[in-house]
Formats: sequence, C-alpha cells, structure tokens
Amino acid sequence: MSGYAIIIAFLGFLFETIPMVGPALATIPAVLISLILPDPFPRTIWIIVYFIFVQLLESNILGPRIVGHAVGLHPIA
Repeated sequence: MSGYAIIIAFLGFLFETIPMVGPALATIPAVLISLILPDPFPRTIWIIVYFIFVQLLESNILGPRIVGHAVGLHPIA
C-alpha cells in the first residue's frame, strides 16, 4: 500500500479542493486501491475510519480556528 502513497496523496489533495463532495471523492481512490490489494479487510475499514476522523477534525476544529484567527473572530462565533 505504501507504494501508492504519492498517488493517493495527490488525488486527495486535488479532490479536497472541491467543496462539499471533495472529502468523499478523496476517500474513493484509497479504498479502491486497498480493495484491489491482497487481504483487504480490516485495512479498508481502517482507511474509511481514518478519512472520517480527519474530515471531522478539519471541519470542526482546525477550519474554525484558522478562519477565526485570520478574520479576528472567536472560533465558536
């Protein structure tokens, strides 16, 4: 799986720039490559859990904090 890391990272970067559906699209290449490789489970489940965790962290904690500092707002406001 590590041989595909650059490809997955590049596709994830490209897809993350698309609002709303980008994170879901970024998950698809990693999951498909994981399913093609031998012994796909539980690796595929962990990949999906990881993408969900990172997306929740980014949209609920990091995003508001970065925007809040840039605009001068409290992150909860």
